Amino acid sequence: MVGFSFLHTIGGPFLLALWLGLVWVAVVLFYVVRCRSFGGRKMILVVAIYGLAWGLSLIPYGLWQRKFVSRLVSGPHANQFLVYVLWMEI
Repeated sequence: MVGFSFLHTIGGPFLLALWLGLVWVAVVLFYVVRCRSFGGRKMILVVAIYGLAWGLSLIPYGLWQRKFVSRLVSGPHANQFLVYVLWMEI
């Protein structure tokens, strides 16, 4: 439900930017091969940040839950989290 809510509120443009970034990477790679130059440190930084964004988007949701479990347990929706955890173990 978190993914659904995110996508239908503010996540649409972010998801679109993430996928359109693949087209951008293809253009950059074509430029690199054609000109035999990567464009300097700024281009390397931008490509590295884009790669990091893809890496973060591919991390499973369960890993994020384990990372922030202390916040989930002490938050206002702790009972929903407990029901979700118990339901997932069945």
